Amino acid sequence: MDLRDTPLTEDYTDIDVQIRATDRDKNTGWYAVIDQIVTSRVQLELPEDIDLNKLANNATIRANVTVEYDLKKNGSRKPKKIILTSLSTD
Repeated sequence: MDLRDTPLTEDYTDIDVQIRATDRDKNTGWYAVIDQIVTSRVQLELPEDIDLNKLANNATIRANVTVEYDLKKNGSRKPKKIILTSLSTD
């Protein structure tokens, strides 16, 4: 099996997620950035039960996420998707 076909993931807790694009009508079409981890805009996958309007009103949210990476030919990782697992509690 080619390692480049294996998705790599890493979990981050209580981290700032900057929302860069929103779609209040559905859970797709959302994009985000995480400073020092995901520096260019990637897809943000949301849980089904999240309040999209509440989320859209914030440019930055504090959340627990899983970042999915693609493995490049040179062995480095490229962020592919941010999966929001839960919002951090204050």
